[in-house]
Amino acid sequence: MANSKIKWNGNTEDGRTTSVVWGSNSFTWGDVSLAAEIAEVIDGVGYTRRKERLDKIFKDEEKKKRFIDKFNLSPYEANIIVSDKETSEYFEQVIKNSDIKLATNWITGELFALLNEKDLEINKSPISAENLSKLMNLIKDGTISGKIAKSVFELMADGNKDPVTIVNEKGLKQQSDPKELDKVIEKVINEANDIINETKKKFSS
Repeated sequence: MANSKIKWNGNTEDGRTTSVVWGSNSFTWGDVSLAAEIAEVIDGVGYTRRKERLDKIFKDEEKKKRFIDKFNLSPYEANIIVSDKETSEYFEQVIKNSDIKLATNWITGELFALLNEKDLEINKSPISAENLSKLMNLIKDGTISGKIAKSVFELMADGNKDPVTIVNEKGLKQQSDPKELDKVIEKVINEANDIINETKKKFSS
């Protein structure tokens, strides 16, 4: 196997042709591991199963390439997102109305960590694609910071709660209005002055 040349010569119903050279001269469809997988399938199973499995390999690779080209994902990110149908569907639902890069990072980071912790598949996610999309928009438009978003995410996981509702109820919005910021600054200064004055009184008495 290590030094053999295996050719899928176009005798399939769809006329597909692919060659895999293994060993010192490697032809790959995308990468070496994929070439090895194709070679193993061709050598290892009968015609019907071989065709089915090869079709799936090629379709997954084509989908991966489409996600890289269309959504500007890295090969690593695309490989994770297209790993199964449910994950890619969830991803596409999230990015319909939110930032692609931000959504990718959160799905492959925080969401997958949550699913692993709870031993759940993505189709059983405690956070819906719609609500994760809303959270992405709250970060993107500056309503909340990334740090606050992680706290909101944890609350969302408890019963698929709406992040907008959580932010409003908990008063988690970042202050961006200059007038409001001035009020906050003035309040902090006044409180600090009160403490200074109280301290002076203690030392002067």
